[in-house]
Amino acid sequence: MSLMKAAARRIPGLRRLDARGRLLGLTPSNAVCAEIGVWKGAFTERVLRQRKPASYHLIDPWAFQGDMPDRWYGGAIADGQGYMDAIHDDIQQRFGTLPNVTIHRSPSVEAAAEFDDDYFDWVYIDGDHSYEAVLADLECYAPKVKSGGWLLGDDFLWGGDSLPVKRAVEEFVASGRAEFAQRFDQQFALRRL
Repeated sequence: MSLMKAAARRIPGLRRLDARGRLLGLTPSNAVCAEIGVWKGAFTERVLRQRKPASYHLIDPWAFQGDMPDRWYGGAIADGQGYMDAIHDDIQQRFGTLPNVTIHRSPSVEAAAEFDDDYFDWVYIDGDHSYEAVLADLECYAPKVKSGGWLLGDDFLWGGDSLPVKRAVEEFVASGRAEFAQRFDQQFALRRL
């Protein structure tokens, strides 16, 4: 057993980092990619450092949603739109001047219309975890990913008994537009057909 795997069993959060690293290992360097659900940019930093994308699109509305009090952006962490605006401003300062990064402050489904089909090498989905939103992201972004490219995501087993992310991913795979390729802890990888 590797030291990383052994430590991941003992240190909370390390298991997730290891899984994300393994997931990123599937993706090519110097790729055209997108991250849906950027939040504060921790994964963004990792992608930039490890994969050195040619073009990286950060997609997030950074909008407070008080009707979802159990979500980070609905009251569990953020306490209003001012908090979300401050997160966006920080993302702009940290990543907005990088020549390979474009920030899209809009809902993911709306942002999808900005991209041509077969544009991305991979897209990472970690936005709204409702069944409807995950399925919509998969449906909107699958045509935007090149054949053989990746639809990746987080929180596969999130949501208690209802497992909305898992249900959406399984339904999308059953539609025949992607195949389930890998799962690393909560991270999932689909290959576009």
